Amino acid sequence: MDERPDIRHTIGEYLKARFPDRNELAVDDLREIQVGGSHVIYAFSACWRDDEGWVSKNLIIRREPDMGVHGSYDIGRECEALSRLYEAGIPVPVVHCLERDTRVLGRPFAIMEKIEGERMVDAWLRRPESRKQLAEDFVSTLASIHGIDWHGHGLSFLGTSEHDRHSAEGEIDKWESVLERSQYGPHPALAELSTWLRRNIPRSEHATICHGDYSPFNGHVLNGRIVAMLDWEMVDLGDPISDVAWACFFCGLTWMPEWDEAAFIHRYEELTGVEVKAEDLFFWKMLAHLKLAAITISGTRAFLESTNPTSMRELMAFNTLTPILQQNALQSLGYWKDLR
Repeated sequence: MDERPDIRHTIGEYLKARFPDRNELAVDDLREIQVGGSHVIYAFSACWRDDEGWVSKNLIIRREPDMGVHGSYDIGRECEALSRLYEAGIPVPVVHCLERDTRVLGRPFAIMEKIEGERMVDAWLRRPESRKQLAEDFVSTLASIHGIDWHGHGLSFLGTSEHDRHSAEGEIDKWESVLERSQYGPHPALAELSTWLRRNIPRSEHATICHGDYSPFNGHVLNGRIVAMLDWEMVDLGDPISDVAWACFFCGLTWMPEWDEAAFIHRYEELTGVEVKAEDLFFWKMLAHLKLAAITISGTRAFLESTNPTSMRELMAFNTLTPILQQNALQSLGYWKDLR
């Protein structure tokens, strides 16, 4: 992590103007942190004096990237969703302010609370005694997200309530577009996968709030419990099985010891009353291969061409998975043995 005195001064002056009632406000220890694969993230501490004495908070700046991994970014949309999800009781960071004026940091950004702890994937590997509780928290949090009355909580702005084929078609369109824009050369295996996906779109029974990136990398753990789900930039209305499949896909991909996919799905069905059909789960796992391949290819291009490639470093580690994802997808679809 690198100290950024220039950004520290800018943010200090910005916060003083934004919150004039916070006396003697000071910003300290502002550092860029290299986590995730898209937004530029800074961590810092802020302190000020109010009527009751001194207040100190650890905060995060989440700034839109110059080049991202999935097309257009709208941090305002994400922050609005986070505020309403927080009101609905979902464990998410508190958003303190949103700034769309690009004159401050060059791109729109938000300041939100810093969640202490570690990623679920790290806690799972380091503390085997916590795995049973983490597995329960992971599935119950997902069930809570999918159970939100999104009409009642003002989240209908996230998308359409059409469910049938709309959600899947939109996802295929999105990630095909990301690939077309990002790839340096053709990927015939991914083209074949896209063709199969369009021919096998399942009927979705209902639409829910979908995180869009529900994985053990975005669950944050403190004292053996998941205390927050992070990175809501892809939040949308869609087929809940897309989140279930992405969670299963990622937990399998990261080789988490003692991860039990069947138990996860069974518990999800118990909590939600939603049947996870095998053919639907398979479809969304295949779409997960296309999605992650598009993200890694786009992340590679962003790393090479962005003015701030540090935010893409974690994705570069995933880049080695691109040929593996293509091979696994073709094997799952029964093509691979015919290609050897």
